[in-house]
Amino acid sequence: MGGHQSIQNLSLLLTLFALAISQFGQTAIAEERSFQLRGIIGEDNRVPMDSWDPPWNAVGKIFIQAHGSVGDCTGTLVAPNLVATAAHCVYNWHEKGTYPPQFLHFLAGYRKEKYIAHTTGKCIKVSPEYTDKPRAFQKEASVKEVTADYAFVVLKDPIDVPPIPILDAAHFTTQDLLTHAGYCCDRRYLLSVHKNCKAFYKHEGAYFADCDSAEGASGGPIFVKRNGKYYIVAVHSASGFQFDTPDGKIKLNAMTSILHERHNLEELAKCEKEE
Repeated sequence: MGGHQSIQNLSLLLTLFALAISQFGQTAIAEERSFQLRGIIGEDNRVPMDSWDPPWNAVGKIFIQAHGSVGDCTGTLVAPNLVATAAHCVYNWHEKGTYPPQFLHFLAGYRKEKYIAHTTGKCIKVSPEYTDKPRAFQKEASVKEVTADYAFVVLKDPIDVPPIPILDAAHFTTQDLLTHAGYCCDRRYLLSVHKNCKAFYKHEGAYFADCDSAEGASGGPIFVKRNGKYYIVAVHSASGFQFDTPDGKIKLNAMTSILHERHNLEELAKCEKEE
């Protein structure tokens, strides 16, 4: 479908909602701003991606407004009615459970004031191993916490965009070149993409890579390319992990693998009950 898809303008409600989130980020103090961008490793290698061609049309913005709070993350269509994202994006720390799915909005191909399609959640499925920690997780995620930081949002309506297949785990190694995409806090209305980054370490269900990222890109996809086609292998979880090497300390960002869910998509796309 690519650039020939029907592009829609944001409704007034969602436009105001997005502006509110942007203004909230713009009023943060300098220290907080530095925290938000702690996922930039050395030189900033992110570039804006203003395209509706695959795979970028399957990446979308997640907006949540519930219980007096607002939030935004990134998600990716892995089936017509199923979005992969980070568990901490959909988890309500105050209520000790996921946000009501109807308050979660997914806008596929979100670009400035336009998007390809919009729908809300029907149900949310969080990794069964996900640890519900206090909000401090956002500041100091541990290696253990990021190993299961993924979730799937079942959408109320399927989206007519080619989904991104999950790679066969047998075909992925830490030698693969990666591509990370997300709606970062310093460019909330346009996708930021870092190509040709690399994973250095693996711990259980998490990989640690030098893919530049920032707040807002949580849940954003980690792609690999095979024969000209993109596949998703993980979602961005947390930033700023320090590792000791013979040459000194290095900083890496965490991404949570979803490779093991490749054969479970049909079941994941079903809700046990109507939300």
